[in-house]
Amino acid sequence: MELNKKRLWQLMEDAAQGKFRLLARMLGVQPSHLHKVLNTDSKAGPVMLGKLHTYCEENKLPFEEFIVKKV
Repeated sequence: MELNKKRLWQLMEDAAQGKFRLLARMLGVQPSHLHKVLNTDSKAGPVMLGKLHTYCEENKLPFEEFIVKKV
């Protein structure tokens, strides 16, 4: 299970006016960590995925859209 970075970029544009700090605050993660995950080959760990899952549940977003399932 991996993060769908394209969908997270879209969430940042739609919900946080394209701002890393605002989206990080909304998710409850460090802005530097969010920036690293979105702009490098770094992967989102269980804590970040858990916080994203919580955010999705609270805002009635389908969490499955943020996940790429590896076969």
